[in-house]
Amino acid sequence: MKIVYTLILSFALSSTFAKEHNQTSSLLVFSNFNNPNQSENLLNSALISLSEGINPKAFNKAWKTEGTKWVEKVKVATDVSTLSAAYLTLSEQIKPKYFKPSWEKSKDKWVKQVKEARSNLALAGLLKSFYNHLTPETFTEDWQSVGAQWLETLNKIE
Repeated sequence: MKIVYTLILSFALSSTFAKEHNQTSSLLVFSNFNNPNQSENLLNSALISLSEGINPKAFNKAWKTEGTKWVEKVKVATDVSTLSAAYLTLSEQIKPKYFKPSWEKSKDKWVKQVKEARSNLALAGLLKSFYNHLTPETFTEDWQSVGAQWLETLNKIE
């Protein structure tokens, strides 16, 4: 039952956040069925969805070439350490002006916690924290309608 629920939730998540229904969204959904650790796939999808919800102007120039490689790595990540590295990369690729002033005080602690994370639950909490430090201008117009649902999905990660 858990696999079916996760598959349905993953499909809804990728359908909601996909800019267009394409092969990539389908791969994220069907990869959940084969992976025994369902939370990782929800976390992978949530991380990719967040990156897609960020306005391209909020990224450093390097993201244009590195972003595609980053997404491919996140799609196939199966462990906490790989996802942690992806968190750090994403945080480094966003221009400083798109973070709230509180980020400067919290950044070092957040980075340390990401590096020390040992579970999907810890990573989900850290992703929410990261999200809360981004300014509203960081996101695309489309994100406004899906941000709350995205947070609900993160709350379901075990």
